[in-house]
Amino acid sequence: MARIFMVVTIFAAALCSAAFADTGEDVRTLCKEGRYEEALTMAKSALAEKEKLYGPSDIKAADALENVGMVYAAQGRRIEAADLYKRALGICEKLYGAGSYRVATINLTLGDLCFDEGLNEDAEAYYLKAVSIYKKMEPRNIKELGEALTRLAELCYLTGRYTQAEALYQEAIPVLERAYGRDSFQLSVAIDRLAELYFHHGKFIEAEKLYKRNIDMAQGTRNDDDPRIVAPLSKLADLKFAQAKYSEAADIYEQALRVSEKTIGADSPRAMSISKNLIKTYRMTGNEKKAAAIEKKIKEMSEPVKLKEEVL
Repeated sequence: MARIFMVVTIFAAALCSAAFADTGEDVRTLCKEGRYEEALTMAKSALAEKEKLYGPSDIKAADALENVGMVYAAQGRRIEAADLYKRALGICEKLYGAGSYRVATINLTLGDLCFDEGLNEDAEAYYLKAVSIYKKMEPRNIKELGEALTRLAELCYLTGRYTQAEALYQEAIPVLERAYGRDSFQLSVAIDRLAELYFHHGKFIEAEKLYKRNIDMAQGTRNDDDPRIVAPLSKLADLKFAQAKYSEAADIYEQALRVSEKTIGADSPRAMSISKNLIKTYRMTGNEKKAAAIEKKIKEMSEPVKLKEEVL
């Protein structure tokens, strides 16, 4: 999960800025189409024009710097992108002040770029700055605050600072609930991450409450067969298995498998994974008959694939 989403969020941040008032929209379109060299040529040309017309310290120059930086980020040239965003940050700090929304947004973007490059200390400093600014703006920009808190929590989690990550996720969850709603995807992801943290550190009671909360969120918005309940059900079953509560684990795996087969498909990777866990759980309870039945089912589903491969 950690670093894959960063280019996407940088692109999204660029959409929210004034950077796309003129040529920026065309640059964005070219990037979406994968025409990065054309986008870069256009963005650089616009930057040179803006700096010549308005000067290198004008907000239009900052907008253009962010455009070029966005293209570099999309190409994976994060260090070059960061250099441009830093220049834009300096301009915005002078024009709008160090505590402005625009400054917070650029700090968040720089945090993403540094995070992707493994520059964790720099990323943390930028995230902390963004969080600090967004907190002063509450209840405005509450979505941005939630995003900044979760990214900082993720950074702490991946660098082994679990106590800090736990505190940040705990802080982020009510913020995300206020910002996006009680059944939102953003909230569900944060709850899942905190539950995972609890699980792997032996806080089983806390983890169970959170997994059940995600299950209830999915069931409450649609019905018991909402495919979104499959992941938290599977994780809750994993939790029960880790506690040697095999009968409970089997019941939950069975429910997860039923929903998975109905909504995703019996031969889906998710259903296969649950089936294998269920086989292991049945055997822990001495129920060899049920374990063998599922193994036979998996074998029968895989046989047509093998036959097809042989024909080809």
